[in-house]
Amino acid sequence: MSALENSNFEEHGSHRWLRPVFWFIAIALGALQAWERWLITEDGLSYLEIGEAYFRGDWKNAINAYWSPLYSWILGFVLHTVRPSRFWESTVVHSVNFAIYLGALGAFDFFLRQLINYHREKSSELTQNKLVTLSEGAWIALAYGLFIWSSLEWITVPLETPDMLLTVFVYLAAGILLRIRMGAASWLTFAFFGAVLGFGYLTKSAMFPLAFVFLAMSWSLIRDFQNAMPRVLLALAIFLTVASPYILAISLAKGRPTFGDAGKLHYNLFANGETTRQYWEPTRQYSRLPHDASPGDPNWHFEFPDERRPKHPTQKVLDRPALYAFGSQIGGTYPPWYDPSYWHDGEVSHFNLRAQLRMLKWNAKGLLWIIFVGAPFLVFGSFIFFYVAGRGRRSVWEIAEHWVLLIPSLAALGMYALVLLEPRYVAVFVVLLWIGIFSGVRLPDSKESRRLSQAVPIAILIMMAIHFGPEAYAAARGEVPRPSHWQWKIAEALQQLGIQPGDKVAIIGYGCSAYWARLAQVRIVAELFSEGENFLSVKNVEEMLSKDGSLKPEAVQAFARTGANVIVARKVPPDVSRNGWQELEDTRWYAYILPKGAGTQLAAPWN
Repeated sequence: MSALENSNFEEHGSHRWLRPVFWFIAIALGALQAWERWLITEDGLSYLEIGEAYFRGDWKNAINAYWSPLYSWILGFVLHTVRPSRFWESTVVHSVNFAIYLGALGAFDFFLRQLINYHREKSSELTQNKLVTLSEGAWIALAYGLFIWSSLEWITVPLETPDMLLTVFVYLAAGILLRIRMGAASWLTFAFFGAVLGFGYLTKSAMFPLAFVFLAMSWSLIRDFQNAMPRVLLALAIFLTVASPYILAISLAKGRPTFGDAGKLHYNLFANGETTRQYWEPTRQYSRLPHDASPGDPNWHFEFPDERRPKHPTQKVLDRPALYAFGSQIGGTYPPWYDPSYWHDGEVSHFNLRAQLRMLKWNAKGLLWIIFVGAPFLVFGSFIFFYVAGRGRRSVWEIAEHWVLLIPSLAALGMYALVLLEPRYVAVFVVLLWIGIFSGVRLPDSKESRRLSQAVPIAILIMMAIHFGPEAYAAARGEVPRPSHWQWKIAEALQQLGIQPGDKVAIIGYGCSAYWARLAQVRIVAELFSEGENFLSVKNVEEMLSKDGSLKPEAVQAFARTGANVIVARKVPPDVSRNGWQELEDTRWYAYILPKGAGTQLAAPWN
């Protein structure tokens, strides 16, 4: 990293104190957020277990075409090294997330240094034209405010996903592009650039196509194309060197060329609508078409044309309510989410114009929400600047001059808009977009303009502080209630009921986030799926109950045929809890021990 530092970056004395202040604020707010340490989400559960598979040499279950590997490798390495108890495991995971957040802060600082140097080079041109832009102090305040907001509001530290890790490589890549634009186009710079893009791909497969956007831009930034080409080819070679072993591994595992199936599955899920017949809106509400599966439901059994039929979907054991069993070919506590690409293997993507336009429309709404509702103070600040500038179309061209930041942002936003645009997916690119927009600020050279260039960033920071301040203050004083380790309580209570590690469990409700099952070292093999984590949220669940609230014999037999030893459910009705269900401590979760020999166990045609 030191080889890439720009030696001519020296902060003015009046600004030298700003960076430590914002580092302190960013670290303090991130630490407060990371303290929510007991919960592991559904994605985190999969990343954890894949990381463990790598470090125990279980390559069959480690190589996964859906979940990118780098975040799993980091988690697996830390857990393998520290070896925490299951009770403290989630705390260690969130400590890793906090360390990644600090890495993102360092990468952003590198990017900001290049940005300030870039604007210094432009300052003489502005002086000749009697124009001013944001001062260095204003840039430090505004940029760090953007980083803190995007990282803590849109991505969040506790969330066990690779989105924060991806920001490390995107900020480094953007900073390197600025260096290349300023003439620092050494072989070492391009070698590091290729490595950064390679590790970005290993973090999220979406970076594979975006890496070629970054490489094309690096080539266009050097005026001497002949000298540029060997350097870009070096970056490309290093990128492929880093990325190709994993691409080869998942391609061999799938028996077809692929750099990752996450994009394909999401496209089938949202743009094709084949597996769900529903579409996900930015408001988190569903727009229902005449079918009854939900986007998160891994147990779909629609009739497909032969060329689109999944090879091995989950097996339907009971019709009403719909009970599904999972095969044993896939590892993990909850197999359907451990490797979604296995369960969806055999689907063929196809273009559906109507559905694609629908997704573009809804994702456009999502982007507008991110811009105008998610961060209205940025809209306010940019409006003030460009209104005062009064330069009309010239402002558009002045913003476009900073295409080195705008093009990667727009490419990423356009790519995600085709499928699913979530704030955490695009947070880092939205930051680059806003910085590109503010880089186009040009004000008449006057005392009023200089005051305005200081006042607007301060106003933006005040609005951010109003949002973060009260909650951060309450958290620092210990006034914010922290969730207990209730999933650990469920695991302990199951063990007290005689459930042993390795036993099989059926669940009524939402199985994807069943971290308690990992803590109890049991495996979920069947479920009555619902996105609501409670007993009554399952469609037609009442049809498996007798009038007195007990399970019908045929329901007991259906659960037993899946191989499950126990059924676990959340928030069962009082009449049900009196008929064979036992509460698991004070968690409002219940268990129903299945009698041995209640049903003939299923053969494994779904394996």
